[in-house]
Amino acid sequence: MRWGWVGVLGVALMLAAAPSVLAAPPNDEFANAMPITSLPFVHSLDTAGAGLSPGEQNICGSKRVLWYRFTPGTTTRLFAAAFAAASPYDNPKMVAFTAPPEGLHVESVACDNDQLYLLAEAGKTYYIGLGMPGNGPLDFTARQILPATNDDFDNARAIGSFPYVDLGNGFEATRAGDDPGNSCDPSSASVWYRYTNVSGTREPIRVSLLPGIDYGETSVSVYTGTRGSLTKVRCGTTTWFTAMPGITYHLMAEGGSVEYNPGWPIMVEKSLFKGLLFLTSSTSKTVYGQKLQLIAHLKDFADVSRHVSIYATPYGGQRRLVASGLVSPTKLTTYQAEWSGGAGYTTFVSPKKEIKVLAKVRTTLKGGYGRSGSYKLYRAGSNPVIVGLVRPNHAGRRIRFGVQVRVPGRGWYMWGSGYFLIGPRGTASARIAGPQSGFSFRVRTVFPGDKDHVGNESPWAYFRVG
Repeated sequence: MRWGWVGVLGVALMLAAAPSVLAAPPNDEFANAMPITSLPFVHSLDTAGAGLSPGEQNICGSKRVLWYRFTPGTTTRLFAAAFAAASPYDNPKMVAFTAPPEGLHVESVACDNDQLYLLAEAGKTYYIGLGMPGNGPLDFTARQILPATNDDFDNARAIGSFPYVDLGNGFEATRAGDDPGNSCDPSSASVWYRYTNVSGTREPIRVSLLPGIDYGETSVSVYTGTRGSLTKVRCGTTTWFTAMPGITYHLMAEGGSVEYNPGWPIMVEKSLFKGLLFLTSSTSKTVYGQKLQLIAHLKDFADVSRHVSIYATPYGGQRRLVASGLVSPTKLTTYQAEWSGGAGYTTFVSPKKEIKVLAKVRTTLKGGYGRSGSYKLYRAGSNPVIVGLVRPNHAGRRIRFGVQVRVPGRGWYMWGSGYFLIGPRGTASARIAGPQSGFSFRVRTVFPGDKDHVGNESPWAYFRVG
């Protein structure tokens, strides 16, 4: 039977409805810029009808523009941001202008991000233009940036309850001469927090810098001791430590100092000891007989050695301690690490790490009178013998031999294939009958796998009949 295509030609009648006209937002025009009357300021609106009028100032190449205006009573450092509900990729870009008699004058530009910083002088009117790549619901916010009150160690902000969140304020933050220099990322500005454990018991604490504005290398460091004589406990963008009863811990958040630094948002919370023990591996797929490197990572809040056990559970098999040896080529072997715990610590069990272990398959050609590079050589009229091996032994199951011939100028083409039973020693063999003289061949063994085991195939073995 020969297959072909049957086409159906149809004609559809399209009825076009007159497009509806969307109402423009009230601050779509420069002349109607919405006033920012007080700080903090929040304005939510739908930008679907926004556009760009003839002669209107373009904002970062956008075809949709909205306007706000701000006239501070006192000199103010302003931070403005806009967030689109649909996607961060639709967040507007912003430019701030003043409007002297000769025309608009650019004061601040944020075409590369959706956050704008502005030093607004008292009594002067500033216009903030939002250029929008998309349309839809939008939130515009503006707030004043005040000098950091916890810039100095002696003015550390107290952490009273958990979870503790501080959006941060690094404006005018500096680095004191006696600030410790052994943090993860020594920087030019820092702010301080402190916490005293009054619970009477050990408390596992997690400290993290929340996603926010990127000022390069940022970190938080945990110390004990007094000013000028501090001992580092931990540091990182996220770190854990055990707060001992009656001890005061000092947390230093730091990063690059910039003119309008809004700080480093920080969260401090009691940890539930989850995710503190985990495994990494050198690969997610390996072959029977090859070495697999597993590394157990334990963060137990104390810089001391702990004994960790790693267990493996082959697919359909029993869980066992992994010390050394081979794991069967199962569909999925699950590794898991455990720590028995200790004084003041609970037992830790890592998340599961799943590794596919493929069967080891090899092809060998018997006989021949020599080699030429990667080719085994056979005389005309020979019938080479193929031996396929599968490890571990899968006696009674089938493997497939595939033979290809090289056609000059055209590449490799299938010459023949067949299935053969694996014998008691884990091998199967077959004789290749009548390969043509003067041609090059290649052969490989394929173990297709079964309901319990992962299949695999051997590398090609090459031979030539001459």
